[in-house]
Amino acid sequence: MKIKNDDETFIIPVSSGIHILYENNYKERLISDLSSYFIQKKKTKCLIFDDEDDPIPMKSVNFIYIPQYEDLSAVFEFKPKTMLNSGLSQLIDNNPEMYQTVDQLRSDFRELLTDVGMYRFAKILNKGTDISFRIETSDFDIPRLLQTLGIDTECLTRQQQMIMLYNLQLYINRDKVNICYLDFEVNDEVMLWMENIHTEDTLFLVSNEAIDTEYTNDFETMIILSPYDHLDTIDADISQISLFSYIFHPVVLKHPEYQNEKIFKMMSRFKDSETTFLIDFTADNMFESL
Repeated sequence: MKIKNDDETFIIPVSSGIHILYENNYKERLISDLSSYFIQKKKTKCLIFDDEDDPIPMKSVNFIYIPQYEDLSAVFEFKPKTMLNSGLSQLIDNNPEMYQTVDQLRSDFRELLTDVGMYRFAKILNKGTDISFRIETSDFDIPRLLQTLGIDTECLTRQQQMIMLYNLQLYINRDKVNICYLDFEVNDEVMLWMENIHTEDTLFLVSNEAIDTEYTNDFETMIILSPYDHLDTIDADISQISLFSYIFHPVVLKHPEYQNEKIFKMMSRFKDSETTFLIDFTADNMFESL
């Protein structure tokens, strides 16, 4: 996949699976391009192409990104226009047979008009007059009704809460190819979740800054992003994946003088800022050329 705009070309040289992404200071631009193209589906300066250089239809792919700074407590209280509120509303609209209680609530609300108390209420309003009127019902707003719901998150970790929100988006968009970008802290549970649910139509891009090196062994590749239309693929042994993740940590990159000779030599291999690097960890070689 290539993301092209007036000034830059980002290459994402993978189509599915679980991959580490080092954004190289282009995180905001990448997220903005993917969001405007696949989520907002509006005119944008960027165009996105597949591996054959054919434009990717906006409606065929969905981009899922939940910022880690989002106020999750409000989301899990089903506040208006939040992900859980709108997601459940959509499920109810599309599957009314699975939510028969909604019809029951509608019926019960209409029966409210036949209560003795409602006739008394009408007499209060027209007392001493000849005013004639009817009290009618209209269909209630399902999203407003859902605001009375909530999920107790006290026993849930932040990772578990994020997993739940990503699961909802993946289900709602299950008929599309999904690009999932994760920048919250990855642990064993997150890794197991990605392994369990990823399909041929699901691409996980996990920010290198969100990964502790002990959780890197299940990734397939690492992408070192650049804004240029040039790709270099490097084969490396799976045993070195944690080492590469370490090398591209911001603190390490900022202070290369504190690294040993081996690390410094490996870092120098990626000094070409005009190249996107794809490090493939499925090969058998030990990257001895570095």
